[in-house]
Amino acid sequence: MERQALEIASWGQNVYVKIPVTNTKRETSYNLIERLAAKKVKLNVTPALMTLVQVRDVVAALNPDVPSYVSVFAGRIADTGLDPVPLMAKAVEFLKAAPAAELIWASPRELLNIFSG
Repeated sequence: MERQALEIASWGQNVYVKIPVTNTKRETSYNLIERLAAKKVKLNVTPALMTLVQVRDVVAALNPDVPSYVSVFAGRIADTGLDPVPLMAKAVEFLKAAPAAELIWASPRELLNIFSG
């Protein structure tokens, strides 16, 4: 995955490489994220970021000076019956440690998400 990420990143300055938070063996990708971030690769960390622990650990692995996206599947969290707004508010706080990173409210399900996200 690292080799492919570096190849994709070489395609242009506006390219963000999508990295899953876990691989197909259910192992976390935090070490990979950290290595790529150290090489100044712009990342979009997803899919299935659904917990604050995941958000915290992803932010810790990012280079705070390299633009990145942290994509939290708030719509899927809502599908479980939980209100994603408190989680997203806390995620905003976590992202203060990585000022170049942005939070994405991913997988919206309702029109209300546009106004609340």
